[in-house]
Amino acid sequence: MIRTFSLFILFLIYSCQEKNRGSKEVTVDTNGNKQIPICNNCDSALSKFSNNFVPKDLELSNSISPELDSFLRHADTNCLRKQNLYKPFLATIFAKLAVYHLKCCHQGYDLFQMKGTSANILVHEFENVSDYHRNKLEMLNSGVVFDFIQEDSSLESNKMLKELHKGYLKEEKREIIFSN
Repeated sequence: MIRTFSLFILFLIYSCQEKNRGSKEVTVDTNGNKQIPICNNCDSALSKFSNNFVPKDLELSNSISPELDSFLRHADTNCLRKQNLYKPFLATIFAKLAVYHLKCCHQGYDLFQMKGTSANILVHEFENVSDYHRNKLEMLNSGVVFDFIQEDSSLESNKMLKELHKGYLKEEKREIIFSN
């Protein structure tokens, strides 16, 4: 069993290297019939995952679908960083989570405390893409995603992110009214 798994991992690594050289696209089968691209032109998958992401809990990992979880655990993050929709993908997921935090619990939450492999991958990638890793922060509030969006002109013009920001500001204003 271990040998079979090891051979599968070696096949994935080799295939990813071949893929980056222009060969056929590599996929991971997550539930017997859905195929997810590991990299190379996976903007459509990134868009699908971010559009379909619906926070269900304070904890990020409890909101990550099995397909997204598999995708994040198997994808080459260096390759993903080169995708056009990678920043919007991360921003959308964290913007949706920030709005959820504010609606449900009236405050933002520390992203560094999010548990789970895929949640850790997302937080780490957001931290790198946003350059927050340079500041050696003790806490990264979920609402900071909107500062990141406003500082990046390509994200600021994104229609979905604009709507999420409006929703966040509306909830923030509601919290100020109720706290007075």
